[in-house]
Amino acid sequence: HRGVAPLGLLQTRGELEALVDVLLRLVGRPDEEEAVGRLDAVLLGLGHRVLDLLERLHLLQAVEDLLRAGLDAEGEESAGSLALIRIQNLADMNRNFGRRVIDELLKSIGEAVSGLQSEEYYGQYCSIGRLNGSDVCAFATNETNGKNLADLLQRLTQNTLREHGLMDTSEVAAACIDFEMGDATGELLSALDGALAMSEQQAGNPIVMGMRTNQSSSTIKDQARYWSNELELILEPGKLELALFPVANESGGLIHNEGMARLRAGETLHTAGEFMPWVFRLGKGKEFDQAVMAAALDEIDQSQKRTHINLSSESLGNQPLADWLKAELENRETDGSLLGVEVPESAVLANPEGFTALVRNLRPMGVEVGIEHVGFQVSVISQLADLGASYLKIDGMFSADVEANLGNRAALRTFVNVSQSLGIECIAEGVSTEKDIAELFELGLSGVCGRAVQLSEA
Repeated sequence: HRGVAPLGLLQTRGELEALVDVLLRLVGRPDEEEAVGRLDAVLLGLGHRVLDLLERLHLLQAVEDLLRAGLDAEGEESAGSLALIRIQNLADMNRNFGRRVIDELLKSIGEAVSGLQSEEYYGQYCSIGRLNGSDVCAFATNETNGKNLADLLQRLTQNTLREHGLMDTSEVAAACIDFEMGDATGELLSALDGALAMSEQQAGNPIVMGMRTNQSSSTIKDQARYWSNELELILEPGKLELALFPVANESGGLIHNEGMARLRAGETLHTAGEFMPWVFRLGKGKEFDQAVMAAALDEIDQSQKRTHINLSSESLGNQPLADWLKAELENRETDGSLLGVEVPESAVLANPEGFTALVRNLRPMGVEVGIEHVGFQVSVISQLADLGASYLKIDGMFSADVEANLGNRAALRTFVNVSQSLGIECIAEGVSTEKDIAELFELGLSGVCGRAVQLSEA
């Protein structure tokens, strides 16, 4: 799956045959108690190899989703840094100290590096996981210098080895790479792996920075200076524009237009994926959200069509923004029910109270509040809807090849069932083929958006 060889974790042919046999039984007779018991036994026998696989798949999926191009390349998560560390001689350590000791060590390392996801460090913008037993990877979309991330990852791991009395038995190699939306995942991870190999070969395991094949010659300082100048003028009339993309129902009618921000700099029109990381790095999030909202109101006043925009996490619980919008709607005499805002699932989960406050502030004005990029936390899907969302937009990773992908179909049915039980719409993002459109509506989705979506001429 996605370049990972899960069969490598099944160390004997017997294990593979046993697993396949039990899974086939479950497909035919899902209520067979004996088969369920046998499956539990097989999975227990696989132990940490299965957990390593799941973590590896989850992290690689997250990296790939983050880097995918196209319409999804909008927002604050379109650039950042990747870091990878390797605990060397782990196999020897297992033989010398026993699996139980090393399992406890790996558990402690996991707990230590997960601290990078706290507000003290990178918060909701950081993901961490093991690529296999010895490798730990982290990526942060609010870090512009990968060496900072790699240094933290390496030091936290070294400190944990020292606490377990094992620092003298292993060294920790470290590498990093900066990325931008549109980078090829395979090339990125290959460059990172090459940098890690260089770190392993050098005394003291210094952090080695990988180079992207398409890396720009401009420095971070140059980019920061450029975007700082451009974003200073963010509230000027005509500086910010919206590119409109339709969200359609089954008959091809318009549910609403999704307005993606574009920033005009001279003759150049920049996409959100280019400038949004700098909006937040330079502390312009709240001003930018207000500017986008003003552009949406201009569009509504002109077209009288429903227009929805993306808001950042900084707008959650932002009372001044709500007060400004209320005054704008009154001054313009604009129908608030034609405006909608969307917030990413990750931001909602990080600040549910702020999202509830946003709903409470905007709903009396008639403004719909939705949650986008939904699906990475399936277990809390009903909680998301309970927060007062008007609709859920399911992440595009679930919309791809939906006819053949049984896992995606099952997940989509869950999302649809939860949405229908709460009386809210469930919309699929990132739909790329007409065939997928038909399948998605067959599954009960309320609407679709993406490059394959077109409105009916009627």
